Amino acid sequence: MREYQKQQEKLALIELECIVDWARKSVLARKASVSRLNGELSEIHQYLQPLEDEKKAILDHLSQENAWTDPGNQRQTLKLLEINSR
Repeated sequence: MREYQKQQEKLALIELECIVDWARKSVLARKASVSRLNGELSEIHQYLQPLEDEKKAILDHLSQENAWTDPGNQRQTLKLLEINSR
């Protein structure tokens, strides 16, 4: 009976080791996924920043002059205001 109990304890220990190993691998996989997503997010920010800078420059330029003086500026201003409101 004592031998059976030792075997059961060994089996329980092996099961716990398997659970810990699975959890460790799962955490490492999640960390890799987060790292990959952070890299993609960084690329997106690098792409968006120049667009945001250009949008700001255009809006600044339009605010310095009367954007409503000709129909072309009116359409451009309305389009920028629509984009900016998103």
